Amino acid sequence: MRKSMNQRSGELIGRIGPYRALARVRADRTGVVYRGTDPAGRDVAIRELPPELVAGDAERRRLAEEIAVLRRVLSPHAADVLDGDAHAEPPYVVTRYVPGRSLATAVAGKGPLRGAALRRLALGLARALTAVHEAGAVHRDLRPGTVLMVGGEPVVADFGPVPAPGAAGVGEPAYQAPEVVAGEIATAASDVYAWAATVVFAATGRPPAGAGAPPEEVPEPLRPVLTAALAPEATARPAASALVEAVAAVDLGPPEEPAAPVVQAAPRDDTDVPAVPRSGRPSPTPTAPRVELGPAWSRLLAALTVVLVAAAVIVVPAAGAAAAVLGAVVLRTLDSAAARGAASPGPGDAGRALLRTALTLPYAAAVAVAVTVALVAMVAVDVHAAPLWACAWGAGAGVAALWAAPGIGAPRRQLERMFARLAPDPRRIVLVGTALGALAFLTVVGTVSLTPSFAPLYGLQNTLVAALERLQNALS
Repeated sequence: MRKSMNQRSGELIGRIGPYRALARVRADRTGVVYRGTDPAGRDVAIRELPPELVAGDAERRRLAEEIAVLRRVLSPHAADVLDGDAHAEPPYVVTRYVPGRSLATAVAGKGPLRGAALRRLALGLARALTAVHEAGAVHRDLRPGTVLMVGGEPVVADFGPVPAPGAAGVGEPAYQAPEVVAGEIATAASDVYAWAATVVFAATGRPPAGAGAPPEEVPEPLRPVLTAALAPEATARPAASALVEAVAAVDLGPPEEPAAPVVQAAPRDDTDVPAVPRSGRPSPTPTAPRVELGPAWSRLLAALTVVLVAAAVIVVPAAGAAAAVLGAVVLRTLDSAAARGAASPGPGDAGRALLRTALTLPYAAAVAVAVTVALVAMVAVDVHAAPLWACAWGAGAGVAALWAAPGIGAPRRQLERMFARLAPDPRRIVLVGTALGALAFLTVVGTVSLTPSFAPLYGLQNTLVAALERLQNALS
């Protein structure tokens, strides 16, 4: 990868395959993680693997097979593996970008989890492992540093690489099953042990002392399933699906206030996660909750964009409507690719977008006609709307329906995704929000001060105006 570093901001600019690396997030024995974007501009996490883990052709073949398997893992509690290249120099794996803090950092800052928050973590991790194992994969590196907390829900990230036969694991020994520490290849049963060790950490602020019963601080309802999952023999541990059933039946009560922060809990390599790069160790004192501006701002900016487009169509209905339809197709194409977890849209996405846009055009046209006729019909109550203005406002309403009417969510949803990438940087939110707001204001002013023009379709304009004038005369 060709790289250049901005020494003042720490921003890393470079290319990893078709992906753009924006910032280095962390580095450990499993590789270097970058935050980046795919060719469509979506946020991704890119992990370059160290050469010693994929030194030969056999290791690269195993990695390519593992990437193909991991792409089949579908769970809201596991970061989607989107892409990867086992034969690149160095090889890399691309996953969905997850904006959140690691479990290790969260516990170090606010203390162990209690009540329903602990149950939610244990259940989410069990569901993630179930999806991983049902796809035929093994995580190999489940620990507090590879669990990201997003809105109180866990998301498993950073799958461990496939080791060569006889090679030692690359995870943290405190969270590795006894057989892995002894040099054996990790299996699904090893993941179950790591699940239990991670849940023990979440409940107590430290990993278990070893295989067997969990510490006394662990809530009693969780102790039986954790004891079974921490069994020294791999064959004695339950399957991940059994963990889901066991934890789902547990009642830990309502969420409780976190215990005192646990300073010694954070492993050395867990101070940063695929979110905003950090430096230094996490603070051992409680931190104020971070205000999540992303969803609210992305919805507001998406709404401003729809207003801007509709207002522009009112000023130039013919050209504006054509551009708006094309924009809807593009947004639907990107939304289709995002829905199936693809790094970039393909011909199938474009085909589906064209078909769905064509199916929604009659709906948008009906809205446009209804608004136009309603405005013209107001002459019956002595409110006279110029036919040309009525046509223009009808066109604007039709485009607004095409982009954001009830039941038509793809264009708006994709706009929200695009603007959600601004969430970690308030300065960009302010800049883009101010620019969009100013443009929307100017276009709205234009709708009431400028005469609409159907250029270059002046013949259509004259025909519509004449027909609406006849309707007005009949109603008056």
